[in-house]
Amino acid sequence: MEAESRQWVGTSAIKGQKEWAQMALLTVSVAGLQFTWGVEMAYVNIYLRGLGMSKPMLSVVWVAGPLSGLLMQPVVGVLSDNSTSKFGRRRPYIIGGSITVTLALMTMAWAREIVRIVPLLSESIAKFITLSLAVIAVLVTDFAVNAVQACCRALIVDVLPADRQEQGNAWAGRMIAIGHLISYYAGYLDLVSLTGGLLGDTQLKSLCIVASASLLGCVGVTSWAVSERVLLVRDSVSTNTVWKTLRDIAVKLYSTMRMVPPRIFLIFRIQFCAWYGWFTFLFYSSQWVSEVYIKYSYSDQDVSAGDKDQVGSLARVGSMALTVFSFVSLVCSLLLPELVSRRSKLNRMLRTLARKFIYSDITLTELWLASHVIYAFCAFSTGFVRSLFQATALVALCGFSWAVTTWAPFALLAEEIHLLQQDHTYELGTIEQSMDVHQFPAGDPDDIAREADGSEESGVYLGIHNVAVTLPQLFSTFVSFLIFSVFQVSAPSEENLPKPGEGDGGRVIAFTLQVGAIPALLAAYYTYKLGTARKET
Repeated sequence: MEAESRQWVGTSAIKGQKEWAQMALLTVSVAGLQFTWGVEMAYVNIYLRGLGMSKPMLSVVWVAGPLSGLLMQPVVGVLSDNSTSKFGRRRPYIIGGSITVTLALMTMAWAREIVRIVPLLSESIAKFITLSLAVIAVLVTDFAVNAVQACCRALIVDVLPADRQEQGNAWAGRMIAIGHLISYYAGYLDLVSLTGGLLGDTQLKSLCIVASASLLGCVGVTSWAVSERVLLVRDSVSTNTVWKTLRDIAVKLYSTMRMVPPRIFLIFRIQFCAWYGWFTFLFYSSQWVSEVYIKYSYSDQDVSAGDKDQVGSLARVGSMALTVFSFVSLVCSLLLPELVSRRSKLNRMLRTLARKFIYSDITLTELWLASHVIYAFCAFSTGFVRSLFQATALVALCGFSWAVTTWAPFALLAEEIHLLQQDHTYELGTIEQSMDVHQFPAGDPDDIAREADGSEESGVYLGIHNVAVTLPQLFSTFVSFLIFSVFQVSAPSEENLPKPGEGDGGRVIAFTLQVGAIPALLAAYYTYKLGTARKET
């Protein structure tokens, strides 16, 4: 076996006396990473639109998301697996990727100032170069974020024993929710006024500095607190070996997809349908809220108040809606698992309360089905919104569905894999890896070898799940491109943003969201079938 040729020195360890402190130190880097991702989600659309990018081209830019997830995570996983750095296998990639994210964010925010350094450029050429530089910076950010994410998740697998993997992933989930909540709230605050312009003369510049400092600080804490084993002798790895590994992964995924058990295949089908709508929501909800605000709530007094950073002001409106969304999601992610579980006093209290309104036995599939229906209702209702309050309320209500979406499918998939283990009487190894939707198996082969041989099958199902979640974005991007191309008017510039009462009130984006409601209802139907199938066994 190839793993047997490896030699190691040192042991994995985490500083801290309390278990909760160790988990927090291990996963705090995920919070910093989600902070930067939240900034990108809330501000990039409005920023690029302000530079003159059309909505159809904006949808094309977001193709980088799924491509970077499909390409960077497995590639970085293979490369970091074979790293012999004295600092550990994951730490150099985490630190290097975080520095890359920081440089890319700074380049994006200061694109106009960087281009002005070049003399004798005409105004049209300068605008084109500025927009191109900003787009390149966004793409680099996407790829670097995925590289860091892959290694942060792999670090959890490397450092924690098998019986603490579920706990580690749960803490990572909490850090994701906290990172999103803080990033959206920071985006809502007027950082230029609060800092007196010390961090930049626009909201985006200030926010990028805060996000970069947060990322580097969180990554620094994890790098200081976590000690990795050092790989001394590795297997022979070349570029061909890396690409051969990726090809083998693709072949294995394809062959396994043809024999996926029915209930697991239903989970993949549900995810494929549901994530079409979620990608549209995550990418365009902030801009939709801002456009509703411009049309129905923005006043001439706001303009006459001397707002020099109109892009930042409009983006803060969307950030506030996403802040409420994240808060609702965080609360639901803490309470809903207790509603389904039967092990705690809080659970008994919640179930007693729920029994008064619905009925006693609430299953996870029923909760997941409800989340699809609620999201479809919210997405369809966006076309009838006529105020900022209504827009914020719909976005906030989606927080319930998002909390279930980031938890239910992973729990159900893990349970189905456990059932396969019982049916085929072999162990599947580190099942907890299925909690990470974006990670191919990147753990140490020696550690995995100490588990049952079936752990490879667990990773294969995880890889197919990653495909089921990622591919809908490509379809969503294509459909969004068509919709925006048909209905799009001329692209605005930062000097000519819509005036109060102008624009379409977000109706084009609303139509895109309404299209996403259709596959969400289809996901609800498949979830009903999954629940029926689970009751029959």
